[in-house]
Amino acid sequence: MRIRPESYDPGYASYCEELKATLTIDGKNYVALYNCKTGTLRDTVHTEAICSELTDSFPLDQSKIIDIVIPRDSTFWNHGEQLTFPYEVKNLEDALTYDETSCAPIHIRIYTAEDMSSFTEEKFSSISETNRLKDSTSLDKITIISLTDNSALAKLKEKMTKDMLCIDHLGDPSFTEEFFSEYHITNAVIVKNDFDTFDEKPHCLVVRKIKE
Repeated sequence: MRIRPESYDPGYASYCEELKATLTIDGKNYVALYNCKTGTLRDTVHTEAICSELTDSFPLDQSKIIDIVIPRDSTFWNHGEQLTFPYEVKNLEDALTYDETSCAPIHIRIYTAEDMSSFTEEKFSSISETNRLKDSTSLDKITIISLTDNSALAKLKEKMTKDMLCIDHLGDPSFTEEFFSEYHITNAVIVKNDFDTFDEKPHCLVVRKIKE
């Protein structure tokens, strides 16, 4: 039984149908999650390799990257833990073409000291690895956050752990300015794919700049 007062009302409890274990391969530890109800197994064995195929292809100054976080998807219980993939998914191609919709989503947060005000949609969509996201069978998202300094980084990470959509929901200019000032953010870019399996909305790549 887990109690998560930071996410729900104090005292809220739930029973989880998931077993968590440590998987050791060649001396390195990974997280393994077994769903007792569905019999599915997810792990972090290939997480970094899958996501680095994207991050390494981005037009970013690698020397200015402060941190890269690969958080577990918000639809699961353990907010903030490292993202897991079905054990069959071993590379980016597997993740993008996995036949169970939304079962292999890619979520990445990149914190950088680089100013991204000049970044355009074309700059991202012209990258073959990034452009492949639009045909993914899962909803994927990469959030790149430019910081003036990292003195509030720990607080920002905590904020995004509790509310994974806090950057996405920024819209009002005055609130955005206040939010950016509090966490020392210069600008941010969200790169994601978009589609709808119900009304057959065509797949597309979306690049959204939060403040120029």
